[in-house]
This record gives sequence, structure tokens and C-alpha cells, in this order.
Amino acid sequence: MVDRVYWLWQALHLWNAFEIAGTITINNRPASRDALKSDVLDLGVNAENRTIDDVLNTIGGSPLCYVYAKR
Repeated sequence: MVDRVYWLWQALHLWNAFEIAGTITINNRPASRDALKSDVLDLGVNAENRTIDDVLNTIGGSPLCYVYAKR
């Protein structure tokens, strides 16, 4: 559900859809630097590691390619 809401928001805000903001720790605890699109997401055993930039576009073809059906 959260992903669908974010996907809809991206579709309606193309000028801002691929921007990020925030730090690399939850609630900035401990205090940390701002996240970069080049930061690596450790996906553990679920998939190979990807950068934030790699997964922002869900219709780009690789690694993600999906749309949500209308309800």
C-alpha cells in the first residue's frame, strides 16, 4: 500500500519524483550525513545491492519495472 501511494505521488509530481531528502539513519539517530542517490542499499539475501538512484524509477525497466492497475 505504501509503495502504491508513493508510486501515485511520483506519477503526479514528475518534476520532483526523483529527488531525495534526509539522512542515512532513521530519525537522524545517531546523527549522520545526508543521503545521496549514490548510497548503496543493502538488500541482504533478497537481491543484489542497489543504489538509491537505481530503485527510484519503477518504470525504467531495470531493476524495477511495474505499474499499478486502476481500481
